[in-house]
Amino acid sequence: MTQPSRARAIVVADTTPLITLGGAGAIGLLHSVFGKIHIPEQVWDEYEKFRTQMSLPDLAHSVWLHRHQVTITPPFSPLDEGEAAALTLAQILGANVVLIDEKKGRKAAATAQLPMMGTLGFLLRAKQEGQVIAIKPIIDQFGRLNRYYSPHLIAQTLQAAGE
Repeated sequence: MTQPSRARAIVVADTTPLITLGGAGAIGLLHSVFGKIHIPEQVWDEYEKFRTQMSLPDLAHSVWLHRHQVTITPPFSPLDEGEAAALTLAQILGANVVLIDEKKGRKAAATAQLPMMGTLGFLLRAKQEGQVIAIKPIIDQFGRLNRYYSPHLIAQTLQAAGE
């Protein structure tokens, strides 16, 4: 996948990457790497639901986070509401990247030919761009947040990051 430059990238995020990065204290990397992040209101609502439960950062005044009203389109309606709305928004905006982790959502994104990146891929990119010195300390917090990724995928990511 071609990596869009920060200035022209249209990036749409699903809830899981926001929760994971927020809980690991790394949510600011989204702005550092991409500038603006677009989310549907459904993703905002899901994030807010978990914010107090998980002590996530309050993003209400984040100027880099742009919220959109979205009506979910039929190809994505079988997914959970946040994923479906994020993929619908990605189609509407012609997104360069959809940040999404769940298998069902990634499969639907692939079927719709939407370019995607998971949380681990995003962290690797942040490291490659020099936005973070090491990603292992961030990844090490995922278990505490009840965010689990394949050990093989984590190993591959850390190897690619030189850690």
